[in-house]
Amino acid sequence: SNVAFASRNVLSSKTGSIEGLGDHMIEKKSNQLAILTCMSSLLCLVSNVFLPGGLFEVSKVYNESMQNGLSHNRLFVLLLTSGFHFFMYQLSSFWVLSQAEPITHSVLNTVKRVVVILASVLILHSPMNARGFVGTMVALASVLLYSLTKTKLSQKGKEGSAG
Repeated sequence: SNVAFASRNVLSSKTGSIEGLGDHMIEKKSNQLAILTCMSSLLCLVSNVFLPGGLFEVSKVYNESMQNGLSHNRLFVLLLTSGFHFFMYQLSSFWVLSQAEPITHSVLNTVKRVVVILASVLILHSPMNARGFVGTMVALASVLLYSLTKTKLSQKGKEGSAG
């Protein structure tokens, strides 16, 4: 998924200036997101038809949800809100990508994952083993290293153009 995520970011930044997607940047990015969402939905639909646990398991999962006490309305609301929140996440991700370079966007995505991990530990009291702690620290250190490197290179660029 990380390769697909990075590929999407690079593809969307390279094709961000395609004519015919809209007059304004927000409209272009929204239309680009819609096109990529349709394409990925078709790809997922095809693969989910053939993979085990795919579309043929929907009725089984639905029946299990009903047996576990979930009402039809509650399931519908959960699916609808989950889809809405994921769409808003994708929309905001595209907005950030239109404002930043793809590599910066990937670093921000790493920060997001660290924040989610820390929030789950602090708020939900999820246990964290040593491996999870080391992984989180490596992610934080890499974000810090990227930030410091980018700042240093930015300062060198300003010194070179001023001299």
